[in-house]
Amino acid sequence: MPSIPFFKKTTHQKGIHSRIVWMINLLVLFGILIITTTATLQTYQQMNSQGKAYYLNQADTLHHRLEQNFNHLIEYAHQLAKNKLIVNALTDSVGRDQYLPPLINNFTHHQDTLAVSLLDYDGHPIFPTKQSDIQYNQSPHLRTALIMTQTSYFIEKGFLFVISPIEYYNTTQGAIMVKYDLFTIIKNNTSKLKYAFTHITHNEDLLYEKTIDPEKDYLYLSHANDHHSENIVQQLGLSVGIGIRKVHFFQPIIEATSKIIFIGLMILIITLFAAHYVANSVTQPILELFRRVKETTNDATALCSPLGTYDELDELAQAFDEKTYHIQHQAPSTTRCLNPTA
Repeated sequence: MPSIPFFKKTTHQKGIHSRIVWMINLLVLFGILIITTTATLQTYQQMNSQGKAYYLNQADTLHHRLEQNFNHLIEYAHQLAKNKLIVNALTDSVGRDQYLPPLINNFTHHQDTLAVSLLDYDGHPIFPTKQSDIQYNQSPHLRTALIMTQTSYFIEKGFLFVISPIEYYNTTQGAIMVKYDLFTIIKNNTSKLKYAFTHITHNEDLLYEKTIDPEKDYLYLSHANDHHSENIVQQLGLSVGIGIRKVHFFQPIIEATSKIIFIGLMILIITLFAAHYVANSVTQPILELFRRVKETTNDATALCSPLGTYDELDELAQAFDEKTYHIQHQAPSTTRCLNPTA
C-alpha cells in the first residue's frame, strides 16, 4: 500500500508584507540619504567657496585702494622734492626760514602727513617740522635714496616714510623725508563690513586690526601676494586680509544646509508612507490568495479566483482552482485503485 506523503508545516517569523515594507523602506531611505547628503555637501562647498571669495574680493579691493593711495603719497613727496623753493632752501640758509614754513605747512595740511624734513646730503636735518622718530644718518633707506638718486619708502614704528632725493643740476644735494600716518591711511581706505574687520600685518607682525575678543574663533582670509609683482604694498612688506568670526561666516551655510536636511526628512517621511501604501497594494492580493488557498483545505467548494487583479495572480488563482478540481475528480479513481474490492 503506497504511503501518503507527509508535508511538514513551515513557520515564518516575518510575513511577505513585512519583508516588502522593509525592503522598500530601506531602498527609499538609502536613496534619500544619498541625495540629501550629496545636496548638503555641494551646498556647503559652494557657499563656503562663495563666502571666501566675497571676503577675498574685499581684501583685494583694500589692497588695490592702498596701492593707489601709496602711489599718490609717494608721487606727492616726489613732486615736493622738485619744488624750486625746496631746491633753493638747501643753500639759502637765510631765506628758507621765510618761505619754507608756509610751503611745508601747506603740504602737511593733508590729513595723512605728520611731518616733513629737509635733509642735506650727509643726512642732517636742515628744516625739520617735528622731531623725527628715526636717526637720519643711520637710515639705510636714506643712504640708498641719496646714493642711488631714487625715491625710497619704508614702514617703521607703524609709520610710512617716503624719502625723495633733491637734485640740482643732475646731482643729488639732499632729500625730503615725509612721515605719513599709516593708521589713518588704512582706516580711510577700509570699507565697513558686517561681522568682518581689516587685518593687516607688516613682515608677519600685526600692524592694524580692530579690537577683537581673544576668546572667539576667527577666520582670516588674506590677499594672495604675487612674488613677481612690483606693487608697493608688497614691497613695504604688508599683507592685507579680512578677519571674520567663524560663527558668523558659517551661519548662513549652516542655515542653508539645515533647510536641505529638513526638506530631505520631509520627503523621507512622505516616501515612507507612500512605500507603505505601495507595499499594501502589492501584498494584499497575495495575502488574499493565501487566505483563499487555506480555505480550500477545509471547504472543497471554495474558489480562489477571481482576485480582481487581472494579472498573473489572477491566473495563479485560476490555476489553483483547476488543480483542486482535477484532484477532486481524480480522488474516486485513486481510491478504487487502492481498494479493488470496494
